[in-house]
Amino acid sequence: MRRFSRLLLAIVVGVGSSVGFVSEQAEACCSYVFWHQPGTRSVFRNLVGFDYVITPLESTGNRMNYWANQWTWADFPDGGYTGVQTAGVREDEGPNPGPVALFSLWGATSAVPGPNSMCRPFDWEGVGILCRIDLPTVLTANSIRVRRSADGRSWTGSVQQPGQAEEVIGTITMPRALTAWNLHSWVEYFGANSEQQCDALIGAAAYLSFPTLYFNDGSSTANSDAYFTTRPCIKSTMVETIRGSQVFFAQGQWTVATPTTTTTTTTVLPSTTTTLPTRTLSGKRCQRVGALRKLGNKTYVCKKTSKQLTWRTQT
Repeated sequence: MRRFSRLLLAIVVGVGSSVGFVSEQAEACCSYVFWHQPGTRSVFRNLVGFDYVITPLESTGNRMNYWANQWTWADFPDGGYTGVQTAGVREDEGPNPGPVALFSLWGATSAVPGPNSMCRPFDWEGVGILCRIDLPTVLTANSIRVRRSADGRSWTGSVQQPGQAEEVIGTITMPRALTAWNLHSWVEYFGANSEQQCDALIGAAAYLSFPTLYFNDGSSTANSDAYFTTRPCIKSTMVETIRGSQVFFAQGQWTVATPTTTTTTTTVLPSTTTTLPTRTLSGKRCQRVGALRKLGNKTYVCKKTSKQLTWRTQT
């Protein structure tokens, strides 16, 4: 969790693209996508749930990356977030990090973990409750679901990966019924990322679906505009609308070639179609023998070669 994320969201929502008051470290770390009402620069309000799919791409560095969605409470301090990490603290909180999904709410009073997860209070960058679940990998399509309970006080976060059952990360209770607003997504490298260390900012990227949003009045929508920001250290940031349903965003020293069409900091409509970057998984590291991953028209399988696990084209 990053407290500066909350400072940034307040500034972006309040004054459009101005980020002059954000600290240098905050400007260095992250690529943000803000979800706006179609045709406006207004964020969605009165949210009681959302669904989205985030597919991280392998980090070009030491895996200290975090891909997440975050929001603000209406008429209550702070908010919540949910996402995945390649090398997060595992359920046993031991010394060996690994892939995890997280769901956390600031200001929470209690929580019930899912069958295969754990929850605990936190007191850094604010006070609240964090729930986490171990995953075999996060370098796949992670379907994230957040729902508010009927009485409005509890929120449940869950994750589902291809071919697997949906798993509850945790159900967290707030002191009173609340709604959410200002949903936004980001990718972060949480290693050395100050403005004076741009060359050290490790790359990370992800494909992110446009979210389906659920409102307090019982309505829902899958239509939104993606408004994104760039930071000084994110020289290779790219945000592209893909087949009207996803965006691609990146930070730091990312090695994927720049697409033929590169958007600027303007509203990206879901109906826009642009050219995809040319990518391949051949020879890149993977984590589980036999795992399959489709990229474009090719399917890759994780194989052990030369004592390493690497992606190979499936024959």
